[in-house]
Amino acid sequence: MFVFLDFIKSKSKDRSYLVFIWLVLLIILSSAGFYYFEHGSHENLSVWDCIWWSIVTMTTVGYGDLYPQSFYGRFLVGIPTMLLGIACLAIFLDKIQENLTKRSKKERGLLVMKEENHILILGYPGESAMLEIITELQLDSHLKGHSICFVTAMIDLIPATLKAKGVHFVHGNPSKLDSLEKANIGEAHKIIILVDDHSNTESDGVSLMRILNAKKALDMKYVYIIAECMDPTNEANFHQAGADEVIVTEALLAGLVVQGMASNGINPIIRDLITNSTGVQFYMDFVPASHQKKTFGDLVSKFSKSCSQLTIIGHLVGGKGISVDHSSLLNSGDKILYVSANRKELWM
Repeated sequence: MFVFLDFIKSKSKDRSYLVFIWLVLLIILSSAGFYYFEHGSHENLSVWDCIWWSIVTMTTVGYGDLYPQSFYGRFLVGIPTMLLGIACLAIFLDKIQENLTKRSKKERGLLVMKEENHILILGYPGESAMLEIITELQLDSHLKGHSICFVTAMIDLIPATLKAKGVHFVHGNPSKLDSLEKANIGEAHKIIILVDDHSNTESDGVSLMRILNAKKALDMKYVYIIAECMDPTNEANFHQAGADEVIVTEALLAGLVVQGMASNGINPIIRDLITNSTGVQFYMDFVPASHQKKTFGDLVSKFSKSCSQLTIIGHLVGGKGISVDHSSLLNSGDKILYVSANRKELWM
């Protein structure tokens, strides 16, 4: 029995489960003891009668319809059941209250993020937009294993749709260091900075402040930061502040509109290529070690023969744009852009 309890204790972080086990065991033992010592003093005494007596005694209800009459029944069963039952029941109810309070605080974003290696989102563009971003993150094969935490002061209670996704919510200003520390930014895997209100002309200033304070809170520790920018003229400022990647919403929208006008029906295809929920997607990985110092054409030739479910589009040269020149040499810092139904390990 004690081995079983030790196993339960080791597997459960919450002691309330252990207290519940003790309550069940106490009911069983006290019922068995009552039946053993009192079955001769009570006519037609059943096991269910003993269980009933144990519960009403432990809860201090004490109807008086059953009670121990023998010396051993009173002192070896009755008194221990009353004392231990009241103590265990009090602890169990206290644990229930504690868990309810903790759940309430978690839903209101008042708990500190304890998990590590998580994806931290600073900002809240709205429930539907946040839900779509989180869904995409959880569908990606490289990111779905990471927990997600978002920080905002725009809501007081996490929406049910986001709660169902298992994300952690921290209520606070994403530009304030104390909020970032509550979100355990120092142990984050990646950081995403979003625009709260796309109609606010000062949104880029707010995002810049979030980047700067995130870098400050990281205290020299490197974490990849991707930030949303409204005005294309601010992109350079975002990079200078510490963003590794900048999504310029205005330029992206303009490009999609023009492409849609010039090539009718291309936008659904583009959307399909950048979402994890349907179809094939764009992916990018570093040049395989086996193909460094070889030509891009060699790589394309190899994978066109060996992998029918993958199409190589181009390669990123030093982070300065995509090249499709088959005669260009591949270096260790270059990346390969390809289209596939699933992310592939190019070096395998």
